[in-house]
Amino acid sequence: MKNGVNLLVDSNILIFWLSGNLNVAQILSENIIYYSIITEIEIKGHASFISEEEKIKPDKVLIRFNKINLTEEIKEPAIEYKIQYNLKTPDAIIAAAARSLRLPLITADKKVLQVENIITVLFTPENN
Repeated sequence: MKNGVNLLVDSNILIFWLSGNLNVAQILSENIIYYSIITEIEIKGHASFISEEEKIKPDKVLIRFNKINLTEEIKEPAIEYKIQYNLKTPDAIIAAAARSLRLPLITADKKVLQVENIITVLFTPENN
C-alpha cells in the first residue's frame, strides 16, 4: 500500500509518463493516483499510441490507478468551468472531478490554474 497522498492526474501527466518522464514516474509511484475517464479517452487517442504495438501501453498503465467516471456531481461544475474559465471540455471535466472528489489536481496546463475551489499543482515537464 502506498503512503503518499491522493492525487488526480491530468491527461498530460500520464502522457509525459508514457513518454518516459522520470519525475512523473516518481510522483505516480509514491502517491495514490486517480484519473478521469476523459483522461483514458485522451491518452488512448493520443497520436503517440496509435500503432498496434503502442495501443496496449495505456491499458497496462491505467489498470494501476483509480478511474473516475463522469457523474452528475462532476457534470454540473464542468459546465460552470467551461463557461466561467473558457476551458476546453476535457479540462473542465477533469477540474470538476478534482472539485467534486476534493482531490488535488496535478497538471501541466497553466489555464487550469485559474479555476477556483480546487487545489492545483503545476507540473513543468522540463524538470525531467
